[in-house]
Amino acid sequence: MHRHFCSTALSLVLGLPLLVACGGPDTQIQALKPIINAAPETLDFGEVIINESAPLDVTAANSGLVDLDISAITFTGAGSEFLTVDTSTLTLEADAFQPLQVTFAPTTAGPLDAQMVISSNAKDAADYAIPVTGTALETPACELVLDR
Repeated sequence: MHRHFCSTALSLVLGLPLLVACGGPDTQIQALKPIINAAPETLDFGEVIINESAPLDVTAANSGLVDLDISAITFTGAGSEFLTVDTSTLTLEADAFQPLQVTFAPTTAGPLDAQMVISSNAKDAADYAIPVTGTALETPACELVLDR
């Protein structure tokens, strides 16, 4: 009588813990690591009047097998000083997601051509970048006409 025993083992290969699933010819080895994704892949604020604000939502997700630790969310590029996010650090468990609100609140007119950079422990994308675009416009001139 031939018996086939299967076990799950953890090992370190190239500095990454691996989950080894034993079985027949379809045995799989999958690295235990966080995988960062975000949707949408770009943020476009369109036109925003200066001294007003416009929010957009982006969802950060972890499609990996272990916790994704987001250590910082920053903005770089033209107009990035007018961008904020409602949280800058968080932990996402495996297969979890978190909506984030990004706000563009310009105080001077000009283009927004920036990147939202999510820094994390994701090995394949430690600094995950999302393009952010838009335009800050001067307040439209108002004309007051009085009827007598």
